[in-house]
Amino acid sequence: MSRPQVAPINIATPRDISFAADIKPLLSDHDRDGMLHHCPPEDRFDMHDYDQFKDRADLILRKLASRQMPHGGAPWTTEELQALAFWILQGCKP
Repeated sequence: MSRPQVAPINIATPRDISFAADIKPLLSDHDRDGMLHHCPPEDRFDMHDYDQFKDRADLILRKLASRQMPHGGAPWTTEELQALAFWILQGCKP
């Protein structure tokens, strides 16, 4: 299953980005299953849970940007990484 396309973000006037509308759709069920069931117990979390994702957002961005994630999936595009970065910069809106 492919991720939905992300509209490019104008850095001068970025649009509001929310977890529900913009970030969660990028997280596949495969990614979620991997984090819930195939990681060491201390690293497990539900990627579709806003609070759990928000608490790890900086780490997730670093891992996605360095291509350590997603496991077994296509790397995130520049636009997807930008959306996640702006979501973090805008205060991780639900």
